[in-house]
Amino acid sequence: RSPSRIPEPERSGAEPGGAGRAAEPAAELGARAGGSTGPGRRAGGPEPGSPGRFGILSTGQLRDLLQDEPKLDRIVRLSRKFQGLQLEREACLASNYALAKENLALRPRLEMGRAALAIKYQELREVAESCADKLQRLEESMHRWSPHCALGWLQAELEEAEQEAEEQMEQLLLGEQSLEAFLPAFQRGRALAHLRRTQAEKLQELLRRRERSGNVLGYDLHQEETKREVYGKVPVRKAPDITDH
Repeated sequence: RSPSRIPEPERSGAEPGGAGRAAEPAAELGARAGGSTGPGRRAGGPEPGSPGRFGILSTGQLRDLLQDEPKLDRIVRLSRKFQGLQLEREACLASNYALAKENLALRPRLEMGRAALAIKYQELREVAESCADKLQRLEESMHRWSPHCALGWLQAELEEAEQEAEEQMEQLLLGEQSLEAFLPAFQRGRALAHLRRTQAEKLQELLRRRERSGNVLGYDLHQEETKREVYGKVPVRKAPDITDH
């Protein structure tokens, strides 16, 4: 440079048209989005809307930019972070839409499953009530046909057979019955009384044996063995079948 050249004075921000030129960098922020290089932008520079771009603006330009809402909105929309959030939002909406369609398609199956489940619950309730009723009747039958009850029944049958034999003997002595009719009936009655006495004595012996061993008396697996030992092949009264009801 020539030493005699006088430098020009600096232009102030109040120069006419200065406000328009000051807003130009801010306007260029929205136009430079998308990663393309252009005038005033270096390749690999900060993205639109980043704090690095606003650092080149003066205080007046930043104030003007804050008052220009459309321009701020455009800068925000052109930023990469906002675009990434927008893409993520669209992906979430598409995923939710697909899930909603799938749920609506499965709704009839769900309703049918609920109806079937309600039917199963009703059947289960009926089966539970039936089982409770049968268990109660089984307990009553177990108590009725326990070894002690069987012993009482045998003793009652024995007394009845002996009473019938005595009545037949009295009828014979009084002449109310012939000897030919008396003998067969008396033999059957005495044989039945003898059988019932033997069964009662055998059952009493088994009960005493189990009491000495400390086992609890009741209707259990040992009752079948007791019945085989006491009754043998003699027909006895059958307990009511609870499955018929």
